Amino acid sequence: LNKMTGIIDMRGRQVKLTRNELALFNILLDHKRSAVAYPQLIKALRSTTQNIETVRQYIHRLRAKLGDHKEGPPFLINHQQMGYELDCL
Repeated sequence: LNKMTGIIDMRGRQVKLTRNELALFNILLDHKRSAVAYPQLIKALRSTTQNIETVRQYIHRLRAKLGDHKEGPPFLINHQQMGYELDCL
């Protein structure tokens, strides 16, 4: 992950993240293999609409860009009513 450019080298391909995608990815990476609660994830967003649904939308975009679920188990794990966890890359 290049935090300056927002580009992740994902299995040999470069993926560009938006500012909010990068903010969520960074907080999940900082707490790798631990669930991050929704309030922390919401706080990381730089959006006028900050709520759980907004977090879910950005996580959905991250999964699509990073190819989560395509090769093996998911690495962005949803903890119902709590938040998300980054398992491993």
